[in-house]
Amino acid sequence: WEFRHQEDLPDELASMREQVILSYHNFQETPPDNTLESLFNEMVAIKAGVVKVVTLAQKMEDNLSLLNLIGQGRKQGVKVVAFCLGSKGRISRVACLLVGGAFTYAALERGAEAAPGQFTLPEMHRLLEMLQ
Repeated sequence: WEFRHQEDLPDELASMREQVILSYHNFQETPPDNTLESLFNEMVAIKAGVVKVVTLAQKMEDNLSLLNLIGQGRKQGVKVVAFCLGSKGRISRVACLLVGGAFTYAALERGAEAAPGQFTLPEMHRLLEMLQ
């Protein structure tokens, strides 16, 4: 199901709204802030249980753009997962939890990563212990 320009969840999903994760992935880049904000607002309007936005970081500042979406979601009472992919986005996979993200992803072991920049569970655990 494609969320673009939908006003609400399809009938089959509406009764399970809280269990739905509405996702946007961009594996090429992080769009400009105004584009991200517009996309985020469209997604929030659909009222899924979680809004997830993941993009490829081409520069370190891209992490801030995604982490900002978590802050916007918190102000609106929306659960948000937002972080960047790739080596430049790696830090956002941990930082997202520290700024109120609903969850993040980690691989069980080295070699089992599902996406570029993903930490292993032991690495994520160590990082969170150090930062909290």
